[in-house]
Amino acid sequence: HLVTSSSEDGTVRLWDCRAASAGGREAQRYTAHFAKSFATAALGGGGDHLVCGGCKEQIVFWDRRAGGGLEVFEDSHSEDVTRLRFQPGRR
Repeated sequence: HLVTSSSEDGTVRLWDCRAASAGGREAQRYTAHFAKSFATAALGGGGDHLVCGGCKEQIVFWDRRAGGGLEVFEDSHSEDVTRLRFQPGRR
């Protein structure tokens, strides 16, 4: 029931598709002040973790239960990160 959207302003939003209004309702917003933009986002770990990637070759992990960032991987890629995915079945 949650859909992710990533943005050029360094935010990632989770949308609740079950909301009565058309287009859903914003459920949560995450901002990485150091990130210029995000090109992709994915939920994993049973929906408890959020991973985002974008320009500056950065991958950012958030713990949705705590609301804070877990880890930032930098210098792990030589180009922008445009697609991420958690391994199915893993928590």
